[in-house]
Amino acid sequence: MRLIDSSNERRNRFPKREESEGESLYTRMIDLIHKKLCLEAEQLLDEALLSNPESGEAILCWTELKLYQRDDRAVIDRVLPLNAASPRNPYYMLAITLFQIEGSDVESLDYPWAYDGCSGELEYWANEWTAGSSDPFAKLAFASIIRGMWPSGMYYFIEAIKAKENESSGPADLILLWEKNELSLELYLLSVQELQGRRLFQRSFNDVSLKMIVQTLFILLLAYEDLGICEARTVALWLANGRQQIAEVWENLTPLFRTFCGDWLHTQVTDGAEPLVRPRVGGLIASQLIC
Repeated sequence: MRLIDSSNERRNRFPKREESEGESLYTRMIDLIHKKLCLEAEQLLDEALLSNPESGEAILCWTELKLYQRDDRAVIDRVLPLNAASPRNPYYMLAITLFQIEGSDVESLDYPWAYDGCSGELEYWANEWTAGSSDPFAKLAFASIIRGMWPSGMYYFIEAIKAKENESSGPADLILLWEKNELSLELYLLSVQELQGRRLFQRSFNDVSLKMIVQTLFILLLAYEDLGICEARTVALWLANGRQQIAEVWENLTPLFRTFCGDWLHTQVTDGAEPLVRPRVGGLIASQLIC
């Protein structure tokens, strides 16, 4: 089975409303740490910090690298003063929170983010410091999932989607966020408990619910393809590669989305063409549409 990567474009992608790079600095850094390419990670950070020594995302990435290297003193000497000078910076606060969670207690150099006891600290950070901005929520979602906290991570990806929608003046609300879908989202977040404790970079997700995996992919791909939240793309690719049924049909996920995500989408049918699934319906409101 050929691995899915950035070269494997899906047919019937969700139409883009916002352009995005394929990866953020944060996702690139975590990928390098996972591959134990610390020299390359340091070079990437040197370039980012040279142009902006106080970049919030770069400091967050630098903190992840130092935690992996078990260099707690470096984090204390660099990040604490930055946070003291800019106490409302959400990236500095997330870096501090991760340091408080892990510090010298990182469990494994092979999988440094597998920590099961930090959901409370990250929830406090989200409530106090994200200020309704989509990017901090996306970083928090990614930080949660690489630590095996899928329910929290997917909750924060949904919050990032909501924040991005609030920033938008587009013509149509996301069907996923319609009031009638509040219950289905709650049920989904309960179902994703099945992934709790599983590391993003593990080899297989073949033993978990197909419906839950498909719904997770729908949310992640909507976040990336429609709204440009690039952290969601990295999670989607790893998840799809870990589920053979998904990887085999990656080019066209429309049938699976129609089967398992019917409440969250609209099917657009055109004469002589394959049906398309769309997360929005321009010009319509919920009372005018049966999905």
